[in-house]
Amino acid sequence: MGEASSGSLDMIVDAINQVLYWTLDYDKQKRVVVPAALRVMRLKPGRKFTVVGELANSVGWKHKELLGRLEAKRKAEGKEFYEAKKAKMALREKAEQECAGELAKVNEVLEAAGY
Repeated sequence: MGEASSGSLDMIVDAINQVLYWTLDYDKQKRVVVPAALRVMRLKPGRKFTVVGELANSVGWKHKELLGRLEAKRKAEGKEFYEAKKAKMALREKAEQECAGELAKVNEVLEAAGY
């Protein structure tokens, strides 16, 4: 019986870790919109709906505030990243415009090669 409960305990711990740490793999991925999954596309007008976090909170889940803080932190970091990305792209465009004369010869060679 000890082995069975030990295996069960390992399975439970693995399941908890998957739930708690699933975002570690996905927090660096670009977010995309899937139109077929949008609520406005899937539900008929007038249908009732809920958000899983609200439903869980109403039955005793105690991590809504934590999730809100983490989501706000994620959005703030994402905004900082996007601002840095825009600045980097602006610098690149400026550098390309400054070097346009020098790159004209290179671009002609690349174009002739099919690139």
